[in-house]
Amino acid sequence: MTRLFFIDDEKNILSGFRRTLGSKFNIFTTDSVAEGLEYVKTTQPAVIVSDYKMPEMHGVDFLKECHKLSSNSSRMLLTGYADIDIAMQAINEGYIFRFLTKPCEPQVLQKSNNRRHTQSSASNS
Repeated sequence: MTRLFFIDDEKNILSGFRRTLGSKFNIFTTDSVAEGLEYVKTTQPAVIVSDYKMPEMHGVDFLKECHKLSSNSSRMLLTGYADIDIAMQAINEGYIFRFLTKPCEPQVLQKSNNRRHTQSSASNS
């Protein structure tokens, strides 16, 4: 089962991801940057989804750190702030596969994961 990791400072968002995607994916969630980085380092999840605006660290910086720890993981940035500058920074600096806006429907995450898998398979051929 594909491992998806979510980090967000809003616990209700994390609960929603577990509830809606938990039957299809192996889901791990946290609101702690330290716990998240440790999880990424030890588990190497297939997909990392980070909120942009968190108290401890911005999502772009978090995903850059994740890239150092698990370069094969796909990284997606989730934000309630659909700002073009944030998107450009995320893509140009954070090695981001997808930029998603809140609220994000579970089907959008599933499609993004499917595209990640398709793109990864094509680049390995």
